[in-house]
Amino acid sequence: MQAHQSNRYPGARPFSPDQQHLFFGREKAVRELYGLIQLQQLIILYSKSGLGKSSLLNAGILPLVEQEGRLTTLNIRFNAWTENKTEMPAQIAREAIRKGYEQQTFLEKIYPDDRSLWYAAKTRQLNDTKSGVSKGLLLVFDQFEELFTYPEEAIQQFGRQFAELLQTAVPQRVRKMTELFRIAQPDLISNEDEDALEQRMTIRIVCAIRSDRMSLLDILKPQVPQILANRYELQSLSKTEARAAIVQPAKMAGDFISLPFEYTPQALDTMLGYLTRGGPVESFQLQILCQSVEQKVIDENDTYIDHNDIGDPEEVFRNYYDNQIARIEDREEQLAARRLIEEGLVYEKEQRRLTLYEGQIRDDFEISDDLLRRLVDTHLLRAEPSLRGGYTYELSHDTLVVPVLKAKVRRVESEQKALEAAEAAAREAELANERRKKRRAYMLAIAGFVLSVLSIAALIYALGQRRKADEAKQKAEQALSQFKIEQAARNRLEIEKRLQNAAVYRKAGALDLAIGELEQGMAIDSANIDLATRMQEYRLLQSR
Repeated sequence: MQAHQSNRYPGARPFSPDQQHLFFGREKAVRELYGLIQLQQLIILYSKSGLGKSSLLNAGILPLVEQEGRLTTLNIRFNAWTENKTEMPAQIAREAIRKGYEQQTFLEKIYPDDRSLWYAAKTRQLNDTKSGVSKGLLLVFDQFEELFTYPEEAIQQFGRQFAELLQTAVPQRVRKMTELFRIAQPDLISNEDEDALEQRMTIRIVCAIRSDRMSLLDILKPQVPQILANRYELQSLSKTEARAAIVQPAKMAGDFISLPFEYTPQALDTMLGYLTRGGPVESFQLQILCQSVEQKVIDENDTYIDHNDIGDPEEVFRNYYDNQIARIEDREEQLAARRLIEEGLVYEKEQRRLTLYEGQIRDDFEISDDLLRRLVDTHLLRAEPSLRGGYTYELSHDTLVVPVLKAKVRRVESEQKALEAAEAAAREAELANERRKKRRAYMLAIAGFVLSVLSIAALIYALGQRRKADEAKQKAEQALSQFKIEQAARNRLEIEKRLQNAAVYRKAGALDLAIGELEQGMAIDSANIDLATRMQEYRLLQSR
């Protein structure tokens, strides 16, 4: 397989500009949005999350605008604000516009310290004009809701500069400074420079934002009253559009990882039936399902997909979760990721997604920023800018809730079995150790007793006299009596130890181990009342 070969379906990731040849089903949306860009200076592109705004821009609009040639496209992301972040939105946008256009123009002579978006765009235009290029700018602000995570002053600063870029041919401060220099230094600015200054820039702006964050745009209305005048709502894929998005990439010739393949009508019906069962088709589900089909083509060299090859689509999403988790090589990180997703981001009782702030995730689940980023990159999680700054995280799609809960059941069962096995091994080790101790003590006692008897017998034999034999016998009996007394004392000590151990295990909640201790004591003295009473008490507790 060669490095430049690619999949026919991007899966959970948005389409990129170099995948425009695979981007099907959105021809109507591309045509309508492109038409608006030709007519309007500012357009708000909005839809619910997961319908493909980024893909529409990346693989639909940006390549088309570049091919048309009248506008240069810049795709700008602010990313959410965090406390240690120093770059503000106006600076991020300004640097993106100015990048590659570092040559000085006459603007630096008359107003060297200007840091506005207008100044950056004008500098770009003046450099292009000097090079014989005459192109406008299309600025695309994807995930525009991220702007509103920044401090209030940063939002207002961007709003002022954004409005000036849209509404002002030449800012009054620049015009006044130009007039002053014309009087003070007439040779500094040529007539050609003045004409270039007055030449109006062609600026087009598209801001992409989630439907549920549209109200945030009201914050910019004082500076940009017309911000909501031109809106385009991206709708869910229709069944016909979804069919094209499934079928067309599969048929294409090219340098792909998989061979070209086709779907039977029954296979398409199975896929579309699943994708539309809950309402409109969502791009996320379609791409994951199609990517699994393509993998089957790769694995089995099967170029004719029927409904049996599709199988159970629910299984596809379960496997998607399991496979992405399995790709985390570090076992501790893998377990941390599973606990975050399965215990923190899903409400099991209602089978729905939950949202957590990044600070909660770090504190409660010990997830590193790097692991969190990787979970977002695999599209198991979705990061959303928080109005407090930073991000909140949630499971990327409702479809993954059931597979996640099933995976949780399997994990908990596995952990429970491992725990039970560890406890059983610990109990067995403890019992084996106690058996060894008891056997050793018993053998020592027998050996002592035998030695005592042999000593007495030897004494009787040596004396050879009845009287002395009687005395020796008496001494042997006394020794035996003393041995029994000592053995009884040792037994009492051993029983006391078992009672103490049992009490410790009972307090720790390990009733199995506590009862094991009592059973060892009963083996020494089955008539002991304390052992019998305690055994009855613990067995009663165990049965509850």
